[in-house]
Amino acid sequence: MSLNWDVTKCADADALTTEDQWPITDAMIWACMFTGIGTITEKNVAEFHARLIVGGYWMSEPLPYAEVRRYIGLSTNVFPEETRAKWLKRIIGQRMDDEVRKAERSQRLSNG
Repeated sequence: MSLNWDVTKCADADALTTEDQWPITDAMIWACMFTGIGTITEKNVAEFHARLIVGGYWMSEPLPYAEVRRYIGLSTNVFPEETRAKWLKRIIGQRMDDEVRKAERSQRLSNG
């Protein structure tokens, strides 16, 4: 299934699709899948931002809240919206699985 998106309802939609801004816009589109939130609204933008930070979406510095707010109106076909509890279970579960695999790999390597 493709990831469909629309920024035309964002306050400054044209600025979000410029060559300089596109890498951030592209990351925000994909972040909708990561956060389980398909449309960024005034009501859920703080939750969206928090999920990006708590989940470790950004490899380096996270986007400031003011920058994420520029994307209010971004919509994707990510549906239905994941509840916080379901999202936390998924993200923590993935992280736990990753850490268990790392530990098991380390153990196998040390046993030669």
